[in-house]
Amino acid sequence: MNNKRITLFALLIFSAAVFISCSSAPKETDIVNDRKNKAAELTDFGNSYYANGEYTQALVFFKLALDENVASDNEPGIIKSCNSAGKAAMNADDMESAEKYFLRALNISEKLNDKNFRSVSSNNLGSFI
Repeated sequence: MNNKRITLFALLIFSAAVFISCSSAPKETDIVNDRKNKAAELTDFGNSYYANGEYTQALVFFKLALDENVASDNEPGIIKSCNSAGKAAMNADDMESAEKYFLRALNISEKLNDKNFRSVSSNNLGSFI
């Protein structure tokens, strides 16, 4: 009888562990990937407006993409968003914002020690000055 109780108790604990581990909440990586995908989509909208010379509207979408990249801690995405936002701000004659975006992109590029990002960010900052 004692063996049956132990087996039943072990089965009960195992069932509870399985039940608890099967959460309906999305996994962290799914949320991060969703945010990265949203940022890419917003960037596409921004690029479309930028190509049409609608820099103020492009800047709105680049800022939204930046927010998504920050929320997902996607540093390469943050760099890209900052560079895009800086270009849009510069073309919209918002030089103060442009400089802030370019400097932020350059700082993160240096932190990541990424030569390509650092080069793009430096060039953007150089074109601003």
